[in-house]
Amino acid sequence: MKSNSLSNSDKTLTVLMPVYNAAPFLNQAIDSILSQTFENFDLLIINDGSTDKSVEIIESYSDNRIRIIHNRENMGLIASLNLGMEQIKTKYIARADADDVCLPARLENQVGYMDAHPNVGICGTWFENFDKNGLQLGARYANDNLHIKLKHLYQIHVSHGTAIFRNSVIKDNNLKFNPEFAHAEDYDFFDRMGQVCELANLPKVLYQVRQHEQSVSKTFSTTQQENSERVKARIFQRMGITVNSTELELYRTLQHQSYYELRQNAEQLLSLLNRMFEANLESQLFPVEFFRKHLFATWFSYCNANSNRRFPAHQWLKKAVFVNGSNLSFTQLLKLRIKEVIRQ
Repeated sequence: MKSNSLSNSDKTLTVLMPVYNAAPFLNQAIDSILSQTFENFDLLIINDGSTDKSVEIIESYSDNRIRIIHNRENMGLIASLNLGMEQIKTKYIARADADDVCLPARLENQVGYMDAHPNVGICGTWFENFDKNGLQLGARYANDNLHIKLKHLYQIHVSHGTAIFRNSVIKDNNLKFNPEFAHAEDYDFFDRMGQVCELANLPKVLYQVRQHEQSVSKTFSTTQQENSERVKARIFQRMGITVNSTELELYRTLQHQSYYELRQNAEQLLSLLNRMFEANLESQLFPVEFFRKHLFATWFSYCNANSNRRFPAHQWLKKAVFVNGSNLSFTQLLKLRIKEVIRQ
């Protein structure tokens, strides 16, 4: 195995894989990268002070695309990622986790997309989850820039392990992962990077995420949630409004279409949505008509789901400042009125 601290700038891409005590899964992760249909890449592994057999496994490979940096002690994921990105000189950086699996055509698809879309700085993919019992459905994220950033108001919408980065955007803007956003460092990084470039997802399953008891979402769920909320609140702030944790949770629940849980929250929800629309009129964080249509569809779905004799949905709908005659059809209004009559 060729060991070198620097990625080869003659290559198109470097796959960045931090490793810390990943021995049970590491062979499968490395093999899935080395067997890619796209071959013009290096695999830079950051051994973050592993104490299991991870180093032995890495050094068992003779593939000259593998390069390794050994941290003298365990520095943590964020420091390892930043160290790796500082070293990488290639046009693109692709992420891969040491317990996940890249499907064979992943890099070929992503490099092709990035080459064809120079305004895109980050491109993720759809993915599946898997465990010892087999595959389960994973995320089917939106693929275009506007919808990804819209959905970032309530959840991260690019999967870190699937992401490929345009290195020039990172270098030109001095972007790094921020340790103050531990366990939501990707959400924070993608949001900041999205302010200087476009984001995208390929609508293909090209990655498999392993589910196990040591995963970050299980082990550090509280910290992850708290730091994710900070990112969401920051995006709302750019829109022009300040929101609290309760409002963030209401908006998240609404976007996940849990309408029954929100039946008693109409006043709060409508106040929030109206504030969002009016703030965006000033800031234009999102194109005005695009955002109006989003808020209208969201509020109509809520009113339609809860419409009954005690909830005059057509009246609640018309209270929204983002509803006007052009986006409310006679058929939609009739649907609400019928449900008001027939539902108890």
